[in-house]
Amino acid sequence: MFKKTGVFLFLLAGIAVLSLTGCSLWIEETKEVPAEAEKEPPPAQEPAPKSEPRPREEPSDAITSRSEYGNRIADYSLDMSDHLYQYSDGMLAASEGNFQKGEQWVRDSVEGMEQTVKEVKALQVGEGDPELKRLHRELADIFEGYLHASEKGLEGLEKKDPRLLNEGSREMNELNLRLETLTEEMSRLLEGSFTVRR
Repeated sequence: MFKKTGVFLFLLAGIAVLSLTGCSLWIEETKEVPAEAEKEPPPAQEPAPKSEPRPREEPSDAITSRSEYGNRIADYSLDMSDHLYQYSDGMLAASEGNFQKGEQWVRDSVEGMEQTVKEVKALQVGEGDPELKRLHRELADIFEGYLHASEKGLEGLEKKDPRLLNEGSREMNELNLRLETLTEEMSRLLEGSFTVRR
């Protein structure tokens, strides 16, 4: 069984897949249905639970080791995954005609991402470890990029603007490539910090 630190890289890879899924759904629908056209909403869906940050202790923002970093950032990666799942659910609901509910889910996911990005950027990482500090700065920038792309997706829904939706999707695709590269670098740097239990 993996310790929490050991799931970090898996979560990063999962975020890339989720973000790609979330943006493409509505864009495909806009090609078939004019933005003005109103559809009867399908039967009520089960509501997507609002993605709240996981409860955790309030440790200092200062990170003292690579293993502590892997442990702490795994929590934030789980939060970001939850927000992107909710974003994807919202886009899917909107594309199926349940527009009001889908838009609300996307809005809730954006609010959750804002908090996660704020907390990740507040971490004081790698004062004696410049390589870890550099990689964390890149991760925080990618997380912030997902937030901005999601905000653009939300604006596209609100305005029923396929151009904004496509821009958000393109930005997420670019972020996915950056995340893939970062995951490889993180794997090399944090390899000795992961523990596997059998």
